Amino acid sequence: MADISKIKTLNGTTYDIKDATARGLLNGHSVGVNVPANAKFTDTTYDIATQSQAGLMSSADKTKLDNVVTALAHSPIVVIETASFSSLPQTVTSDLITADHYLLESTLGNSSAQTGDWTVNTADGSLTVSGSISGSTTLKLILGKVISDSSTLLVYDIASFSSLPITVTDSKITPSHVMLHYELGNPSAQTGDWTVTTGTGQLQVAGSISGSTTLRVILGTADNL
Repeated sequence: MADISKIKTLNGTTYDIKDATARGLLNGHSVGVNVPANAKFTDTTYDIATQSQAGLMSSADKTKLDNVVTALAHSPIVVIETASFSSLPQTVTSDLITADHYLLESTLGNSSAQTGDWTVNTADGSLTVSGSISGSTTLKLILGKVISDSSTLLVYDIASFSSLPITVTDSKITPSHVMLHYELGNPSAQTGDWTVTTGTGQLQVAGSISGSTTLRVILGTADNL
């Protein structure tokens, strides 16, 4: 067998060919340097991780984790306080606001400044308050949003009805839920005060009604407010 311990190039330069076995090289890796001397190469399989055992993360769990990260970046409850203003519309910008946020409650520093109804429209990164104004006022807004697989905030759109009581069932509803906000499609249908009570798996709206209306009810858990 020819001696191939050395090789000479066409320009006459001679190079040594290193003995991989003598140098402890395996596929270009040096044992004891970038491969541990006691390394064992095995085919290892892993199960999906549980709360009591380490393992791999399932795609479903990764989706849930991503939803949590998103939820932390866009809080389900956002409080906006404006400086004094005397004209409308007014736009407020905040990275916490998303198009999915609902108006839960509003408080005017000067209630006499409001002339007629005001509307609050939300978008990703901002909200706009529109309407007629007389004088100047500050404004505090509490916004809420629904988070997937969460009961922090629940929104129910009830189809047109003309009698009460009316009951909505949903396994997410608990006795700790309270009504944060409601909107009537036909405000004149409400006669006197209405009550919204929650229990395990349901909410009930009771009171007197004249005519028919739709109803949106927004619930939140008391421990998250």
